[in-house]
Amino acid sequence: MRNSLPFFCISISHQHSPVEIRRLFSFTKSQAAAFLSEFCSGGKKAVLVATCNRTELYVSCDRAESDSLDLAAAISEAQEAFALAKQQDVQLFREHCRSYTGEDAVRHLFSVAAGLDSMVLGENEILGQLRESYKEAAAQRHTGFYLNQIFQRALSCAKRVKTETNLSKATESIATLAVKEVMAFSAEAASAGKVLSVLLIGASGQTGSLIARDLAERDGVQVFATVRRQYGLPELPHTEKIAYEERYAYLDRADVVISATRSPHCTVSYSDAAAVLHTKKKRLFIDLAVPNDIAPELAAFDGITLKNIDCFTRIAREHNQQKKEGAEKASLILAEEIDATVKELIFHDNISFVQEFGRSLDGISALQFLYDMRTAATAEELELLLSLWDRMQSQHGGQQPMRRGA
Repeated sequence: MRNSLPFFCISISHQHSPVEIRRLFSFTKSQAAAFLSEFCSGGKKAVLVATCNRTELYVSCDRAESDSLDLAAAISEAQEAFALAKQQDVQLFREHCRSYTGEDAVRHLFSVAAGLDSMVLGENEILGQLRESYKEAAAQRHTGFYLNQIFQRALSCAKRVKTETNLSKATESIATLAVKEVMAFSAEAASAGKVLSVLLIGASGQTGSLIARDLAERDGVQVFATVRRQYGLPELPHTEKIAYEERYAYLDRADVVISATRSPHCTVSYSDAAAVLHTKKKRLFIDLAVPNDIAPELAAFDGITLKNIDCFTRIAREHNQQKKEGAEKASLILAEEIDATVKELIFHDNISFVQEFGRSLDGISALQFLYDMRTAATAEELELLLSLWDRMQSQHGGQQPMRRGA
């Protein structure tokens, strides 16, 4: 049956886990590569997707092995490997983890790729993150037929959703929402004719670079952006690139501090920040990382307002309501594409049956075949077969479907 597809997903995401839990099970790029290498060493096929809002493992096995595959046992084993890699209690992981199998797992991936499972409905970053995760796993030969087919179809479907619906039109990503928070905070400075000083940590990353580009177009804003040498950042107006190691030297002058890295450690610690923050003024700290980049204790520091990624949930929810119509159309597209994908997988898995079926029809008339079907099928199965025949007649050659019983 459809859910017998040898494919499953385990997920920790913003949908069911707070940021405090997500950070415990987050992976840096190098950690993700090391985990996949170990997890797939026994022949498993998998893709690990790690973003600020979700960490998900997609796993498949060959159909030849799937008849004896115990999905429940395989999921349990994957959960244990996940928890072990992060040196966390597996029971804690299982409490917050969601598991999807077969067609449900396919549907979940398609939904994630299309931005339907994102905090900000229809956001564009997740598609690039999924594509990158898949390409990295494929390059290391951690994917097989199932993962290749499912991921390629999911990515293609997501492009169709973005083309045929309004989900990606004027979509407010987390980066956009963060910039809006900055500009709202800057209103007081602008009225006094002051230039808002923004320290942006992680400007080379996907989210950070979007923020840098957006802020560069704003009047009355000066950005000090930390960059990594191997990735860099293009020259932008009102933007000074600094080394990551220099960040604390710019902290006191900053009105706004934004951190959006994939570092496993704090980029702004309480003790180091407290040692350099001498000027008394209102400051906005925005932490867009999982695990936390900015020490949560700084929220109690005089004059600091600290917002982490979960603070944008309410704003995202309001935005999502405006996208409801596009989401409904996207769901129809997903249903169509998922059905086509699952049928392709089923056909591939049963190619020997198809070939044998063709050979068995040699020398048998169509009429004899129909009578044989009537004998072997239940009444419900026969009705289903005849309904399928009607649809095939309608689809091929423009013929009108037979009206049985007319």
